[in-house]
Amino acid sequence: MRAAPPEDCGGAWAYLQLIDQHHHALEAMAIVPTALERVLEADGQTPIRQVIEAPETFREAVDQLDAYLRFHPEHFDRHAVAAQLRALIQQKGTSP
Repeated sequence: MRAAPPEDCGGAWAYLQLIDQHHHALEAMAIVPTALERVLEADGQTPIRQVIEAPETFREAVDQLDAYLRFHPEHFDRHAVAAQLRALIQQKGTSP
């Protein structure tokens, strides 16, 4: 069982584009360790922004990895859904 697309994703085609965007995370996985390796090898006198060479690229790569780690299209939590359904049923039972 898979999770459904988020309600605010913009429709089926937008959801498929969202999934495709996460394939770029593989590129980010190469950028981040390279930049961190440069920082670790730096002399300590050179500013980190200069050592990284392209801080904006590094920042974008970190953001892509963060989004990739939060996005789980295969995850479906049936216990959470069951709890939400129970809460709705209880709410309906107490409303006039």
